Amino acid sequence: MATKDTKAKSAVKKVSTKKPAIQKNASLPEAVASQLGIINLEKIICDVVQKELAQLGFLNILLAREKVGRASTSMAKKKDIELDTQPDEDLDLMDIDLVRIKNAKDLMAVKGIVNGSKIQTLLDTCANASFMPKQVQEELDLKIDTSRICRLTGASGERRTLGMVRNCLVNLAPGCVIEEDFAVVDNYPYREIALSRNCLRRYNYDIHESRDHIALTCNEKNYFIPIVPDKNRSKIEEN
Repeated sequence: MATKDTKAKSAVKKVSTKKPAIQKNASLPEAVASQLGIINLEKIICDVVQKELAQLGFLNILLAREKVGRASTSMAKKKDIELDTQPDEDLDLMDIDLVRIKNAKDLMAVKGIVNGSKIQTLLDTCANASFMPKQVQEELDLKIDTSRICRLTGASGERRTLGMVRNCLVNLAPGCVIEEDFAVVDNYPYREIALSRNCLRRYNYDIHESRDHIALTCNEKNYFIPIVPDKNRSKIEEN
């Protein structure tokens, strides 16, 4: 009997197997991880996001902003840089094409009064800023703010203004007095001032169908102002 019990125990021992110990924080083999996409998962997500942004047209914008940000950071770290008192980066751009105005044949003009003096006033719906010549600023004894210098851009090339005349009052009709800032330009051949499209929109500008009058809203009242012949350019045509 003892022999049989011993054999039975021996048989039981042969059948039983020892379980391997479980290791905590065990990582998958690199080959298996690569097949499952675990290692390259972050790269795959980035590639998919970039493709989607490229299709939507945002990728180039993001890259451009990143480039500008790096350039700005690099410039900020530089020291001992000589700066002009009025660097070009700080100048406002004004789209005033003086050549176009000089050669215009159908430019609308109205009568205006500034500081008690009559002066031709152009309605320049293609200009981003109102302007006046230096000689007009000096003649009418208007104070010029030289701390604000702007660049003029257009078909005439690129130049700079001499400053700004602030809060200038222009009387276009009895009770219709508009207030505007004018950029002062040099080497301008005519005695006149010009109102920009931004100024005209502010006063609800509209032109009458007959092109005999313009409509403006000033002090909550509507005014119809007659259009007059362009005396400066008509003289050139007559010659």
